[in-house]
Amino acid sequence: MLFAIRYPVMTREGSSEETLEVVGSRGSVVKTSLSGGERHVVVDMTTFSSDVKRGAYGEVLASRLLTPFRFEGDQKALQELLGVYVRRAIESSNDDLRKDYGKMAEKVLIDPSYFVLRKVRGLVALYPPLWRIFWWASRGSLDVSLLNKVVENVRPVLEELVRSRALSLDHHSGLYRLASSREESKELRNSKGGALIKRVESLMLPGKLGIGLPRLVLEEVLMGGWETLSPPDPEEALLIPTESGPQPLSFEGDILEIVCKLYGSDPSSVRVSRAGRLFNSTYLVEVPLDGEVKRLFLKRYLAWSDVKWVATKLWSFPLRNFHISPTVRLSNELFFISFLRERGFRTPNVYGVSWRRRVLLEGAIQGSSLREIWTWDESDVDYLEDVTTKCGESIAKAHACGVTLGDCKPDNVMVDQRGTLWLVDLEQASLGGDRAWDIAEFVLFMARYLDLKRSKEFARYFGEGYLRFGNIRDVELALDPKYVLVMMPWSPVWTQVAALEGLREALRG
Repeated sequence: MLFAIRYPVMTREGSSEETLEVVGSRGSVVKTSLSGGERHVVVDMTTFSSDVKRGAYGEVLASRLLTPFRFEGDQKALQELLGVYVRRAIESSNDDLRKDYGKMAEKVLIDPSYFVLRKVRGLVALYPPLWRIFWWASRGSLDVSLLNKVVENVRPVLEELVRSRALSLDHHSGLYRLASSREESKELRNSKGGALIKRVESLMLPGKLGIGLPRLVLEEVLMGGWETLSPPDPEEALLIPTESGPQPLSFEGDILEIVCKLYGSDPSSVRVSRAGRLFNSTYLVEVPLDGEVKRLFLKRYLAWSDVKWVATKLWSFPLRNFHISPTVRLSNELFFISFLRERGFRTPNVYGVSWRRRVLLEGAIQGSSLREIWTWDESDVDYLEDVTTKCGESIAKAHACGVTLGDCKPDNVMVDQRGTLWLVDLEQASLGGDRAWDIAEFVLFMARYLDLKRSKEFARYFGEGYLRFGNIRDVELALDPKYVLVMMPWSPVWTQVAALEGLREALRG
């Protein structure tokens, strides 16, 4: 015997223990025996190692390493195999996080139990009899003490991944985050099906070993005790930072539920009114709190059939790949709110998220958008020049950080009562992208609301501010007539031409 592990199992007769013994046989061995109501499984090192390293036998054998086991024998050999298996499980979970949550995955706080629960859920989905060894992780029978024991077996690998910078440790909470990556994980969307088929095929192998493994599987099916168990929700171990503290991503509340949970308010006292124009899925939420009114901004991310996004996509897709998926847009918004704030920009405070309902609750900014300021007759020239120049500076600084805003227009820059600029509506932002599009859209969209003279002034002020910190070549590229064509449904050609002349004046200095 090289080593053996003993772990708790659940059968139709109740709980007991089972032993997995790994031996150094030269041939392929998978044997089972029953004594005193306890089962003993013997497997050779080569077979067990291949299941650990590449899931050669559907992980029916390797999965025992993810139990709260006691061991005897060669501790070094056991720890090496445990490290390999746990690392595979964690890396697979990290890939799934990026696939499921996009860029926002990097901002999620991960409790180490997530990696265990995610792996358990996947294993029992393919092979339900494994519940007999994972009963302690089921939704109705969760045993926190046993889960924590497994987590401690996982932790050394987590620490190794932190050292290699695949993960980072949030010292304030003691939880983990994914490392930052600018690479898109498109290949992950198509990789899971092949892996699943491979695992199914590996459960029934031909030859001598194929006789032993089905016998093990059949015994587990007949022992029962697993039929009524339900899988855990790993998302309960994922948290999103908010101004109200970390919030589980599994929360499914809607508008009133989120607000009442945060502030302990009576639903009848919360006022919700629609904000914005037709097709905008945004709401103003007012909550009485300590004798004052707390104002919040709620955004619901609609599906691709939302008319606003379909029209935008169809018209502008040759120049800008707008994100239509509500999941991707919510992910982007959360990521770039945090990303830009960490770099000194003012972005809205996040107070609540309902990921499954695609709802985001932010602090309402007390102020006006740059478009509103320019369309007020009483706005004085000096003030208009100041805020527009500052806006150009802010967009240029965002570009210098590698961020393009995508949906870059004056409606998405708010100026508060102290004159501070806030960047909002970041769902179309991206790392990299067409900076000239941001510049062109900003001034050409505003040409919809202004006459020839004011369109030119607005673009000149913005361009002068942008050139203080931005690249002159990006402004030159924004003069390309192709952007005028794209903006034709929104702004008259003559005011767009005036706006481009304003950018040229800014270039001439």
